[in-house]
Amino acid sequence: MDLDGGCGTLPHTPVVGRYVARFVPRKEDGALVEFSELAKQSKGRKALAYLKADVDNLGLILTSGLRVTERDRRSISRITALSRTLELFFGGYVERLASKFGNVYTVYSGGDDLLLVGPWDAIIDFALRLREDFEQYTCRNPSWSMSAGIALVHENTPVLTAVEEADARLEGAKDTPGESTVPWPWPPQKNAESPRPSKNRLVALGTSLPWPQAKEAVSKGKRLLSWLEHEDEETKLSTAQVRRLFFYAGLYQRWQRSGDVMNFRYAPLLAYDIRRNWSKAPPEALDWVRPLAMPDSPDMPLLRFISEYALNGARQEGGEQ
Repeated sequence: MDLDGGCGTLPHTPVVGRYVARFVPRKEDGALVEFSELAKQSKGRKALAYLKADVDNLGLILTSGLRVTERDRRSISRITALSRTLELFFGGYVERLASKFGNVYTVYSGGDDLLLVGPWDAIIDFALRLREDFEQYTCRNPSWSMSAGIALVHENTPVLTAVEEADARLEGAKDTPGESTVPWPWPPQKNAESPRPSKNRLVALGTSLPWPQAKEAVSKGKRLLSWLEHEDEETKLSTAQVRRLFFYAGLYQRWQRSGDVMNFRYAPLLAYDIRRNWSKAPPEALDWVRPLAMPDSPDMPLLRFISEYALNGARQEGGEQ
């Protein structure tokens, strides 16, 4: 089958119909949009993102999900129906969703996994929408979940290299122990009492986040970006302020990894920075940034993602804002 849906088969040849996700962005004249042009559609930083995602624990679901205590309900027909239901989502619905976004390349999508390429900000939004729709598709059954990894790369990065980066992040999403937001890469846990991997999360922008926290981080990243783009020159944030937030987030993540209290110096440094450099910031920005200096701030684990998202969105072609 070609990209336009033609089968090219001979008359009277048996053909089995199936959904195939094959959407690719096109220009007005029908030509394919090149990666360099696709990257230019990104907000701020002209970069591509590769999204790799798949269903968690599918093997366990297929082998044990149809069992009940009284009898084994597994059968070829039930397993086939389950497989076709997944194919309907990844082969059919993903095609429809990609066409709605309009700027997402479908490398492949079928079975229980996918690989997509697009502008970095569009791919992050796509990942959140995909997970929300999959949750609805499975009737919010807690046994069904999805993990994903997103790699941001230059438009000229070889595809195989970019796919390897996305795959590493997907594996990181599946291997992250516990339910917390942590840095990525996360050091291997050698303690037998360490929490088991929770899966059901996203790894992107140096952070491994459960999906609810990922949605929150994207929302706050967009809000921080809006303060960088504030129309009032007197109150808008500077990229230097956000870069310092990124630095403090790095110290916090090093503390998360090692437990070294020397990295906890981010708290007094941040508190001093806020008092010295944030007095003219928009009131809502001050309300958000002040609690970050508290040791129990729920936004500190998200700050690497939030600040990097805003910095990427503020970067202009050929340099920074």
